[in-house]
Amino acid sequence: MIYYLLSFSRSELEDISKYASLLFIIGIAVLILMFIFTIIKGSEKAKNLKSDNEKPAVVIIGKVLEKKIDNSKENWGFAEYKNNVEWIIFEDAAGIRRRVRNTDPDHILISAGDTGKLTVRGETIYGFERDKK
Repeated sequence: MIYYLLSFSRSELEDISKYASLLFIIGIAVLILMFIFTIIKGSEKAKNLKSDNEKPAVVIIGKVLEKKIDNSKENWGFAEYKNNVEWIIFEDAAGIRRRVRNTDPDHILISAGDTGKLTVRGETIYGFERDKK
């Protein structure tokens, strides 16, 4: 058997330490960019909800045709965020369909087939008053 002895000269060790420090700096830069990206992504979501708040409230009388639940999770690097949003297809008396989101499904209870008054700002639901049968 032949054994090889690994030995490095002083100049090779200096080169290895330069590359290691360069990789460390690149890793820190990537982490900073990921953090900035997650902050921007979160601010875009908040801006979309804020723009809906600035729109006038509209009351629509009609029927819920379909309901889809988005329970996906997003990893923002430092925390995990759970999307607890329901997407509703709502048809008014004139037959016009709208796709709106329910960001508070724990308090605004809606199911497919419900009829009633839907209060909407932009594409966000702020209230639902079910018809009494």
